[in-house]
Amino acid sequence: MFVPDKREVSRRLPCSDLFALLLSSQMSRLTACLILIVVWALTYLTNLGSSELRSEEGHRVLPAVHMLDRGNYVVPYIAARPYLNKPPLINWLVAASFKLSGIRNEWTSRLPSALFTLAAALTLPTLGRSSLGPIGSFIAALCWLTNLGLIEKGRMIEIEAIYCSLFAFALILWLVFWEQKRSPWLTFLVPWIFLGLGLLAKGP
Repeated sequence: MFVPDKREVSRRLPCSDLFALLLSSQMSRLTACLILIVVWALTYLTNLGSSELRSEEGHRVLPAVHMLDRGNYVVPYIAARPYLNKPPLINWLVAASFKLSGIRNEWTSRLPSALFTLAAALTLPTLGRSSLGPIGSFIAALCWLTNLGLIEKGRMIEIEAIYCSLFAFALILWLVFWEQKRSPWLTFLVPWIFLGLGLLAKGP
């Protein structure tokens, strides 16, 4: 039986057919994750710190600066007044980013949102692969990263991207553990932990 040379086939196939050919193969976890990281880096890290803080970003950054300067990580403060409108998880994440990088600017303040968005995307081709399959999990992660609303919020230090990512962790883990018939403790307790962290990000 005649088998055409792969290089000859690739020269004759249009880009869309090449993409379909790629998706029809058994994409490995590593390959899927590397592609997603490249897409994420180009989409979320490019010019991440090029614009000044806007909207509610100041309410996430100023308490973090106060925490680092005063050493009080329990009660967020803005202008010497307690800021209790939102829980402190976002402020803790910004403070950690400032502390670990040693730099306090727009880029490092927005980095936690971008990292949480990436982590949720990588959860799909790794943990969610058993439920969605190699191609389904990759496409789901790609849709997650290229969602316009998430791109907007994932490039800001705002609550939404982190909150949605924590909810995604909980949902994916619950689905995987449920389908694998794990113990009820594992099936429900681990997702509850991420939902609890989501409560620390968004509030009731």
